[in-house]
Amino acid sequence: MRTSLVLLPLFALAACGHDQGFRIRPLPELVVARSPVAPIAVRELVLVPQEKMIWDVHWKGLTIGRVELSVGADDVYSRFKTGAIVSTMTSIHHELATVLDRPGARPASQHETLVVDGESRTIDAAFDDTGYRVGAGDPRAVRGVRVHTLHTALGTLRAWARPGARPGFLLLLVAGEQLRLELSEPIAEQLQDRAALRIDARVRGGERPASITIWLHAGEDRTPLRIEIASEEARITAELIAE
Repeated sequence: MRTSLVLLPLFALAACGHDQGFRIRPLPELVVARSPVAPIAVRELVLVPQEKMIWDVHWKGLTIGRVELSVGADDVYSRFKTGAIVSTMTSIHHELATVLDRPGARPASQHETLVVDGESRTIDAAFDDTGYRVGAGDPRAVRGVRVHTLHTALGTLRAWARPGARPGFLLLLVAGEQLRLELSEPIAEQLQDRAALRIDARVRGGERPASITIWLHAGEDRTPLRIEIASEEARITAELIAE
């Protein structure tokens, strides 16, 4: 998915791993002890119409699923499904559609479906400058900070990422839960034969905090090349295979 949603399948897989024998050592703490206090805000999302990307998702050397993402003029769609190798342990199917508010550099709405081992959950949400509403629930006010879907979070991250960018945080709505993604300063390095920016991050706010490392192509496109996420239960990697 050229833009975003490697993250939810990885969140979902890590969360499900606790009950499926995926337990491994977590990654070390990747960000400084003092949490960033400034939210990251950009003027536009780096989500280019007609972008398409595909990532293979790996666990312990096995390819366990694939994430596909496509960007339209004003929307983004992604999907993930576990493959046959892992289906005997757990089955996950995730779809996310985000309608974009491009002038506001934020989501306007989302439709999310998560099916884990046959149990299905759908989460609809609407966003504005004051916060968001999940389904028919009460509005949730969030002052001075945009709340993102996984799609618009990656669009924001791609717009922000450059050597010397100040650390900060993003608020995410993932499966109906508000999470905080704390991002350290991007660091230039090589990823195989490509110039990349490595961003170390930490997810806080859920039952299982997780460490994330994201590698973006160092060119203007800031293509997500690799994403690794680890919690106490699992470590999953997504590798870009097509764009």
